[in-house]
Amino acid sequence: MSMTPKERLFARLAGKPVDQIPNLNIVMMFAANYAGHLYGEFCKDYETLVDGQLKTAEAFGIDILSTMSDPYRETWDFGAKVSYQEDYLPKLEEVF
Repeated sequence: MSMTPKERLFARLAGKPVDQIPNLNIVMMFAANYAGHLYGEFCKDYETLVDGQLKTAEAFGIDILSTMSDPYRETWDFGAKVSYQEDYLPKLEEVF
């Protein structure tokens, strides 16, 4: 029995048999690096994030796509002062 990621996850959540344990690994910096992107761009640009997530999921059989990159991206959206590093985690400069 071969399942799609969606079928696999929903079957597992429902307690039904699956073809394999769902791979729900969260990959952020690894996905950026694997796809050849700088992590700062991965954090700031959703298209870069999606590209990295898709390439990594396809290559490693990951059953989810994550939309997260770091804990400060959301605070930046709400006005916190965040500095984005070229190839490392963003840094909180000032709390609003």
